[in-house]
Amino acid sequence: MSDWLDIEPVEEKAGLPAVVSTPLEFAERVALIESCWSKLTEKQKLFLTALRENRFNARRAARKLEGVVARKSHINWMHDTSYSTVVQLWRASAGAEALDKDRLLVRQDDIVETLLTPKPILHQGAPTGLYEVEAAAAGRNNEVLMKAAGLLKDKEVDVNVGLIGPQFTIQVVQPDGSVLDATPKGVTVELPEADWTDVT
Repeated sequence: MSDWLDIEPVEEKAGLPAVVSTPLEFAERVALIESCWSKLTEKQKLFLTALRENRFNARRAARKLEGVVARKSHINWMHDTSYSTVVQLWRASAGAEALDKDRLLVRQDDIVETLLTPKPILHQGAPTGLYEVEAAAAGRNNEVLMKAAGLLKDKEVDVNVGLIGPQFTIQVVQPDGSVLDATPKGVTVELPEADWTDVT
C-alpha cells in the first residue's frame, strides 16, 4: 500500500536534507526540539519515535510501521527543517551517550562478568552437570578495562586468568652426547627416562 498521498508538502525541496546549527547549551537544545516537535504531524512524530526506538535505523523503523508510514516518507521529511532538526539533535544525543566513557566501561565490565559466569555444558541438549567459563575471551576483554584504567601503559603485561595447562620437559641431545633441557613456560609433563642402551 503506497502512502504517497499521505506525504505532506514541505517548504524546502533541496537535494540534501535541511541542516540546522546545533545549539551548545542543553536548555537551548530542549527548547529547539520542543519548538520543532510542535510543528510536526502525527505521522512524523510516530516515525521519529520508531526511529529512535530502533537506534536510528530507518529501514527497521519502517518495517515496524509497515502499512502506516513508509521509509520514503522519512526521506522526504528530512528536507523539512523541523523534522530534520529533531533527527539531528536526537542522533547527536544518542551518539554522545554511546561514546560516554563511564557507560562504555560499565558495559565492558558487564561483558567480562558474563564471560566469567559458569555456563552448563550440554550434551544433545541435556545438561551434563559440568560447567565452563570463557576465560580467554574474558581475559581479552578485561585487558581493555586494564588499559582504560591505565594499568597497561608502555609494557606488555601477562594477564593470568587462572588457567595452567600440563607441563612437559623437552630434552635436546647435542652432538657431543650432552642433554639440554628446554622447558616451556607453564607446561610440565612427566616423561619416561630415555633408554640409551639401544643407541648405536
